[in-house]
Amino acid sequence: MDFDQAIRNSETALIAFAGKSVVYSRGSYNCNWRAVQGKTEFEQTDTNGVLITFQSADWIGQASSLVDGMGTRIVPTRGDRIYLYSDETTFIYEILNLGNTPCYQYSDPARFTIRVHTKLIEAIAPLPPSPSPSPTPSISPSLSLSPSLSLSFSPSPSISLSPSPSPSASPSLSLSPSPSLSLSLSPSASISASPEPPSPSPSPSLFPTDVLFRGNYTLASGTSTTVNDANVKATSVIVVLKSNNVQTQYTSYISSKSDGSFFVVVHNSAAGTETINYVLVNGTTDKIKTGSGMLTAGTSTTVNDANVNANSKIFLQATGPSTFDKFPRVVSKSNGSFQITHSSVGVSLPFDYIIFNASGEDDIYLGTGTLSVGTSTTVTDANATPTSTILLQSTNAMSAYAYWRVTAKYNGSFVILTNAVAGTETFDYAILNT
Repeated sequence: MDFDQAIRNSETALIAFAGKSVVYSRGSYNCNWRAVQGKTEFEQTDTNGVLITFQSADWIGQASSLVDGMGTRIVPTRGDRIYLYSDETTFIYEILNLGNTPCYQYSDPARFTIRVHTKLIEAIAPLPPSPSPSPTPSISPSLSLSPSLSLSFSPSPSISLSPSPSPSASPSLSLSPSPSLSLSLSPSASISASPEPPSPSPSPSLFPTDVLFRGNYTLASGTSTTVNDANVKATSVIVVLKSNNVQTQYTSYISSKSDGSFFVVVHNSAAGTETINYVLVNGTTDKIKTGSGMLTAGTSTTVNDANVNANSKIFLQATGPSTFDKFPRVVSKSNGSFQITHSSVGVSLPFDYIIFNASGEDDIYLGTGTLSVGTSTTVTDANATPTSTILLQSTNAMSAYAYWRVTAKYNGSFVILTNAVAGTETFDYAILNT
């Protein structure tokens, strides 16, 4: 038995023995999870220079058990919640970052176990039992609950008590005439109860619009990789971006898509260690649009699309061989069209594209930047997090030659590695935190 397997066996035994059944919640999606409760102490200096010590409530469980309804791994994100049900009380924990560190960390080198940092924000106790009703000495023809609920008998009954015929017999009670019962609730009345915690219910998507999805994968060794994702449709638009620095010169195209199953990426030869992020869009919203086009013969292509405006951010993805070998870059945008320049094209080459027309909505943030001289650029953006998915699109004649990749993401910044550049290469970017 190797060392990693020994660690995995011991962690599995610990979770099974000491773990608690909780519900991991993000928006309308909930996932059953078994995790051990722990804590982490950390220190932070406030604006006055005073050192303050905090303690988080941690949950430690199997990373592979945090999956959505389609089996896709969930990456913990600040603001998600964990619900613990104990002795008829619901404890609600919210996931948070520890100072400048992420909201989670792996507990072992193989990333089998994950520790998620939270804080207790609410405990919901059950409602107290209603008191037993007291005996009612008499029956009223009309009972009203001010201001808006009434209970009435119609017609108004009379009450008579017949004497018992013998000492052992019970007297009888009769209402005449036989009344009917009506219950009325005026428009101003309302009945309310405290909200119940969510119950686990599978959902096809973590995203409220069911339009935008994101993920990551590792390239297979060779020149073709199949990416399994149940959100894929034949009409999906998918944009991919390299996210590590194992392979400096990487180009690819999406060769096929299968409904509810997978898509295939064809790429130049890979070692099997290169990691890729991707964004998948099914359909459109008022702020997210998609389309497809062809690079035309020559060195410039104009794409007409009524959804484009001068402030749009547009991200291209090759869907046929040789498209990205032509280094396409979006050099201008105007109402109703955008222009791509590229290396000389002899025949038409296909591509898809995504248009983002608003920043800050649905946790999608847009920006522009310029590569730094050399091979590394740090982009400062308060919206970046360690779990963000980041797309890049070159916007001038040189930046597409950089073979870039996003190699690190932090709270408030991310790092792009490139081939050596002059420092004049411009680009657009999108940060997706949904």
